[in-house]
Amino acid sequence: MKKKNNSGFLIGLLIGIIIMLIIGICLLATGTISLKNESKKKTADNKQVTNEEKIEEEISEETSTNLIIEGTYTITSEGETGYYTSTANITNYTNSTIEFSISTAKGIDKEHVNIGEVKGTAKKTNENEYIFEETENGKTSKIIFKFSHKGTSQYLTIEEEYPDYINPYAGHGVYFAAEYQKEL
Repeated sequence: MKKKNNSGFLIGLLIGIIIMLIIGICLLATGTISLKNESKKKTADNKQVTNEEKIEEEISEETSTNLIIEGTYTITSEGETGYYTSTANITNYTNSTIEFSISTAKGIDKEHVNIGEVKGTAKKTNENEYIFEETENGKTSKIIFKFSHKGTSQYLTIEEEYPDYINPYAGHGVYFAAEYQKEL
């Protein structure tokens, strides 16, 4: 008795599946169809929330606590506007404080720079946010640390507030405010 050869049928089925996938991808790309679940749900405070928003909130909460705060964060740029490099080291992370040191150089090129350095302990103010405050002669300087992630990369955004807009920790034109990327 002869065995039936089903290879033609299987090849046809596989080609059909591939064509269906290609059509689906094209429809997704053009926005004709969407994979988003837009059903709405009421929360305890009667606020309308889509399932998508709830999932984003859960992911955000989950990943924000998974950040590894300690480490070295850097930024370097060199171009027509000059040279800038800064390194922020974060150590001794606790649930309420971090210890930090920041070293920065800024100038017209690598050989002609002004520098700035500061170190201290910053206190937690919000989830993944810390603030260093120092008062001298009745004037308070603040350095704010905000930790985040984009995909698998971690970032530190530093903001600064100084009386009279003068950084007391650095030379002329030197600033710490920037978005730093964590070194792996």
